[in-house]
Amino acid sequence: LVGCTIPAFSVGILLVWRRRTSINFSIDRLRGEFETQTQMLQQVSGSDGNKKREELSHHDEGLEVEWGKGPGSMTHSDTTPFSKRGNWQVATVPAKPKGALAQFLNPSWERKRAFITAQDALSALRTLLMSRSEWELPFLRYMMSRAMDEHPDSQELQVLQISLLRFVFCQTTESSQVEKRLRNSHTSPAVDHEYLLYAIKRKAAQDFAAATIGNGVLNAINLMEFDSRMQQARTAHMQCIIELRKFWSGVSNSKRSTEQERLQQTIDRLVEFNRCVSQAQMEYQTLMEKYPQSTQVIATYIAFCDTVLNDPS
Repeated sequence: LVGCTIPAFSVGILLVWRRRTSINFSIDRLRGEFETQTQMLQQVSGSDGNKKREELSHHDEGLEVEWGKGPGSMTHSDTTPFSKRGNWQVATVPAKPKGALAQFLNPSWERKRAFITAQDALSALRTLLMSRSEWELPFLRYMMSRAMDEHPDSQELQVLQISLLRFVFCQTTESSQVEKRLRNSHTSPAVDHEYLLYAIKRKAAQDFAAATIGNGVLNAINLMEFDSRMQQARTAHMQCIIELRKFWSGVSNSKRSTEQERLQQTIDRLVEFNRCVSQAQMEYQTLMEKYPQSTQVIATYIAFCDTVLNDPS
């Protein structure tokens, strides 16, 4: 058993090296395709960009063309198939099949695939993501698109796409759409994928709260502390309004009691109201000192000053 350790270790190193080489080869191959397409798009967006873009779209989508008198001449036409207008004849070119049908009808599809399996796509995407280069983001988007085109049913790729769209490319709407498609698919997400989706949602909520609070990056403990203090401030704020309502209600209904009773009730309500105001001011002061840029704290404190303290300034 001890004698097999060194050969097994050597074989493991060789397998890891081959795997890394395969991943780097896939990335380099896709990078060449991405750079080629980028250069073509830059050429199309030149002086005759509109013309070239129109020709490319007609070539890809199979639009209808008219064949003229001379050989090889063609121009656009309407949707009337096989009709004659003088010496012109309209011929409808069928649109190219897409999706699984296109893969089935294309004998060279396997050779054109960038990733044989979804695991290959995951490894390549994570390798590129760990380069931590901002200049690689357009290429990362291109790789993610290719991976989803080739393996659209992979739950691992869909979860990774949700993470990239939400936290890397900051596209919340598209991320929500991908998550909705994942949950509405014929197979429910696995337990580990459900946990990842929950973690993504919690992280997004935490980032949104951090942006709303205005205190930079927050962890879960700081967020719980903020929510607890805000709840205490709101409770004290509401108690002030209740005591103020009791005060005016007692003043309007004090005709049935004696003058001494009315005076004692008024003093008691004022004391309780001042106590609630002091408690609310202390809570808001603590929040304003710790979160001075929080729009939520500022808006709530302004409402407190306007409705309770009667000080709109």
